[in-house]
Amino acid sequence: MIRPGGKVEFIGSEIRKLPRPDRCDERSFFMNAAMNGLVKEGWEFAGMTPDDIVMRRTGR
Repeated sequence: MIRPGGKVEFIGSEIRKLPRPDRCDERSFFMNAAMNGLVKEGWEFAGMTPDDIVMRRTGR
């Protein structure tokens, strides 16, 4: 995850601990888990490309 200011945060080891349902796309599941974590921190979905998800602070 790349945070504002260019700080890179490696979250793979944390989200891989989550139980993934059978027949669930691995990449989609983990991207969604990362998004859910950011929402808890006050971020909201702003847009996406096939490779990236862009989040922004809520209320701005």
